[in-house]
Amino acid sequence: MNRGIFTVLGAIIVVGLAGLYLLQHGQALFNSPPPTDRIAFISTRGGQTDLWTMKGDGDDKRQVTSDIGMDISPAWSPDCREIVSASNREENRYEIYVTAWNGKYIKRLTTSSGTKDLPGWSPDGKEIVFLSSGTVHVLSRFKGDDVQIMPTVEQGATQFARPFAAVKWAPDRRSLAAVEDADTTRRALVREDFDNPDREPIPLVTAGSVELAWSKKDYRVAVAFVDREGANGIQVADPANMDFQDIFVTEGDTTGPGDLAWSPDGKHIAFEMWEIRNHVRDKCRGLYVISAKGGKPRLLAKGEAMDPTWSPDGKYVAYTLARKDGKRDIWRVGVDGKGAVNLTGGEGDNYQPEWSPMPKKR
Repeated sequence: MNRGIFTVLGAIIVVGLAGLYLLQHGQALFNSPPPTDRIAFISTRGGQTDLWTMKGDGDDKRQVTSDIGMDISPAWSPDCREIVSASNREENRYEIYVTAWNGKYIKRLTTSSGTKDLPGWSPDGKEIVFLSSGTVHVLSRFKGDDVQIMPTVEQGATQFARPFAAVKWAPDRRSLAAVEDADTTRRALVREDFDNPDREPIPLVTAGSVELAWSKKDYRVAVAFVDREGANGIQVADPANMDFQDIFVTEGDTTGPGDLAWSPDGKHIAFEMWEIRNHVRDKCRGLYVISAKGGKPRLLAKGEAMDPTWSPDGKYVAYTLARKDGKRDIWRVGVDGKGAVNLTGGEGDNYQPEWSPMPKKR
């Protein structure tokens, strides 16, 4: 008799847990990844500033969102099924949303005060990191409220807390690379094991301006800096071994790097080259690629070529290129700098390309 009651109770608990799991995950459970890798991008080609995707050759363009608000900062989930982005579609304030790659559903994830931006996925796809009014937050993809982790709530009440301008999740562990904004300089740092508030961050570069990107192959972070004691260049850091190497430094105050992206095999870094005036970036002059070990950069694209993102096979780099009318198109070029192709064809303003990982077959 008692055994039967326990069996029934056990079944009820299992069914309840399954129902709760289904309620939390919803349509995401039934969403398949695209059959091939794709590029997510922001475009006005449909008359509004929406999220779109297309194949790596520019075919099969699909409008993912359609609303009067603006969508920005798309990022693919590790399994390619979803895209997280920021949008001001509700209440005219940027919040974090997640959508199926094909637009079949969209869900708002944040409700707290403050404008949000720069969302990024954890390696397992279960959490999302983002900026909220200069603070770094982490949010579960499926449940719960977001948690402020940098600066901690306690640090935020002191004069030593600085706002953050960027944050990136390491692709293989629970670490974050972030850019801290001081009065006249910015500092790049790595926060390892950020669930432990007592663990001190690892400082990387302090300069007038910094950009950063994690290697997709191993635990290295590249930092592009401008005006680090008068020098401009790129540093590659291995925080685990406290190894910091400058792989590229420009002479004088004429040029310097901007946004950068690692190749999938971790052997090369694509980056923007900027004209520097009065120690700040003034105008983008082209897109280059350099060995992660250092050496002479190789030109990929001339002009205002920005926002580099690599194809998952490492054969191509996609980027935005300014047109004469002031708007932008998304181009693709081979890693040898040959075969440049306009993927968006001059229709609308197109920017912030983000190439997906290679979809995994179910």
